Amino acid sequence: QPCYMTGLAVAASLKVSHEPCLEANADVFREAFEVGRRFKGMNPDKMRASYGKLIYMLQDATAPDVIRELGFDPLSRVQTVHAELALLSCLDLLEEPELPLAASPAHSAEAADAKAAATARLLARFADGDAERAVRLERCLLSLADHACLVEASSSR
Repeated sequence: QPCYMTGLAVAASLKVSHEPCLEANADVFREAFEVGRRFKGMNPDKMRASYGKLIYMLQDATAPDVIRELGFDPLSRVQTVHAELALLSCLDLLEEPELPLAASPAHSAEAADAKAAATARLLARFADGDAERAVRLERCLLSLADHACLVEASSSR
């Protein structure tokens, strides 16, 4: 079995199952790769050499013979706000007039208060009193806000 996959888990001190089969840890590997991808997206100046190596490794891992040897496909679909909102049947949230305020960077205490109030109103409207649903929706709003901050920071350079 490819030792580099197990080496990744051990080096990162991941909670890996002690199963001899890598397939038992497929979700751990997929999640680690997704975290790395997201970190690189939010921090373009970090992981310059490591990220390229990770991408090359994942490209090699998509070969049918490697997938067969691993027992799983290490790639997963990119998690997006749109996909999560579709799962929650909340795509209408993207058309809400308060969304730009809830997903904008807050540069002052007043802006932070307005953003928090807009977020609370959107969550009350779309969560239907379901705490788990509210957490997932808030995560979507925070992800949109992170993206807005990244775009703002990149454009101000």
